[in-house]
Amino acid sequence: ALIESESKYRSLFENMINGFAYCKILLDENNQPIDFVYLEVNDCFEKLTGLRKEDIVGEKVTVAIPAIKDTHPELFDIYGKVALTGEETVFDIYFEPLEIWLSISAYSPQKGYFVAIIENITDRKRAEETLQQSEQKYRNLFKSSIDPVYISTQEDSFADVNQSFLELFGYTIGEMQDLKVQAIYVNPDDRLIFRQDIERREYVKDYKLKLRKKDGTNIICLVSASVRKKSDGTILGCQGVIRDITEKKRAEEELLRHQKQLRYLPSQLIEAQEKERKRISRELHDEMGQALTAIGISLKEVEEELPSDLDPTTGEKLADIHSIVDKASEQIGNLSLDLRPSMLDDLGLVPTLRWFIYKTAKRTKLEVKFETTDIGKKLDSGIETILYRVSQEALNNIIKHADAKHVIVRLELKQESIALYIKDDGKGFDVEKALMDQLEGRIGLLGMQERASIAGGNLSIQSRKGHGTVILAEIPLH
Repeated sequence: ALIESESKYRSLFENMINGFAYCKILLDENNQPIDFVYLEVNDCFEKLTGLRKEDIVGEKVTVAIPAIKDTHPELFDIYGKVALTGEETVFDIYFEPLEIWLSISAYSPQKGYFVAIIENITDRKRAEETLQQSEQKYRNLFKSSIDPVYISTQEDSFADVNQSFLELFGYTIGEMQDLKVQAIYVNPDDRLIFRQDIERREYVKDYKLKLRKKDGTNIICLVSASVRKKSDGTILGCQGVIRDITEKKRAEEELLRHQKQLRYLPSQLIEAQEKERKRISRELHDEMGQALTAIGISLKEVEEELPSDLDPTTGEKLADIHSIVDKASEQIGNLSLDLRPSMLDDLGLVPTLRWFIYKTAKRTKLEVKFETTDIGKKLDSGIETILYRVSQEALNNIIKHADAKHVIVRLELKQESIALYIKDDGKGFDVEKALMDQLEGRIGLLGMQERASIAGGNLSIQSRKGHGTVILAEIPLH
């Protein structure tokens, strides 16, 4: 039975997956450990250490491994304490003679003796070192990031923040340990909404939030964050990067304010121009027109009072003067209408466009087709003026440059806007070049776009050489 038991336990001993060494401690005259002797080792010990049983069993360790006294003197103290006091211990050691990492569990079965169970943990240690290096690298990036970075817990506390975070919000690292996450939110409800969103989506990018500094200053931030999870999927919290865009927003608002001012100035200039056009048009019609009419009447009276036997050449001269007065009167009338047709103010856009298109077609022999939906009530005078001037400029450009035969002008009232569509079958042109090059004689294109922009609308120009031109202006009604 003893033989069978011994065989069984020896088989277990030899086939252990860890190295096993049974040793006796050797003491000096002061009862201090100076060496130890291997009494028994298993096969795994041989594989771990590369030492053969026959070379080390019964041998002092300083003889079996001469370098050990210099490389690991602490082992003698550790094993001596275990063998003499019976205290168990577990420790890791880099075993320099073999260049491997070992995890050693030591205990004493009886005083003066100890057992060392040895496990090769080199692969684990190397993996740990790799992870430590990676963790240190990312920790350094976390700490040195110029963007504020935070790690929060599921309990709504801050697990960690970097220096940039502390500088942005004005807290110390000690204060952050007792601070709840919602304390930096201007609106506490935003915290709940953000948490629900990120847990549902697991990642958010440029999430806009209003946050508050320690001193009470409110800031506008963009947060990009992701959830942190355990291996089983349990949410631990989240981690994210914060970008303060308060100054950027202020700059954008200031820019918008300046842009509004810049748009306001041209609108005022155009309004002043229209008023001046109206004034000059009225003066031409009322003052100059009436003066020419009076001249014509006076000439008629003079003719009636002249003797019947008047020299024929005098009659011809009077007839020429009549012709000049009539022509001047007609030109002044046309100039007055071109400057500012009074019917635009009195009748509105549609009748004025019909009159202008009819007059243009008659004067140039250009075939112009005018189409319109039911506009209904009279539009805002500013919108009517813009659309009339765009039509006027477009048709003048077509006459001067397009060599077109047919033109379509369509006015369409939509739900929230009014659109003006002008298409010709002319020779077309390079729009980009024409807009950039004022010497092309089409600087009026920029004026049309500027007028539409001032009213909050837009004007597009599409054209290619040999394919005509399409102009579309759309102005919002409100």
